[in-house]
Amino acid sequence: MVYFLTPLLLGILLTGSQVITSRNPVHSVFWLVLTFIQSAFIFITWGLDFIALMTIIVYVGAIAILFLFVILMLQLANTPTSNLAQTWPTLFFIATGVFLGGYLSQSFSSLPFPNNPLYPENLSAWSNVEAIGQTLYSTYPLLFVAAGFTLLVAMVGAMVLSKVTS
Repeated sequence: MVYFLTPLLLGILLTGSQVITSRNPVHSVFWLVLTFIQSAFIFITWGLDFIALMTIIVYVGAIAILFLFVILMLQLANTPTSNLAQTWPTLFFIATGVFLGGYLSQSFSSLPFPNNPLYPENLSAWSNVEAIGQTLYSTYPLLFVAAGFTLLVAMVGAMVLSKVTS
């Protein structure tokens, strides 16, 4: 399984960096869709089929297509292609993040986490949907409310920014 996950994780890092470094917004949306599809494959390998399907339906089916429609409605002029000299700081930070992430995951991989609600032995009796609900509502209720509040603030901010003053 590790041999299958490593190319997917590297692919997510590469396509995610292309989302940031692409000058053309349509290309950025394309790389974003590929990133979501690769993350769905990772969820499938972990046995989280429901999360994988929701990732494809919600993110690729709704949000990425919405981004594409907004970009096409803006009628942007031709944007210049990026060269490597302008994007080297981004690539440097991505490479540093990959290195630090690998180092930290290697150092923490030997530590047992039996009290973690996401530990596989605790989830064996539940289905995927029950495990998500149990984790969100019992273990992380404040983070769940904070995520909802963040989405509310983003929605109100988008309405305020799009309001036309007369």
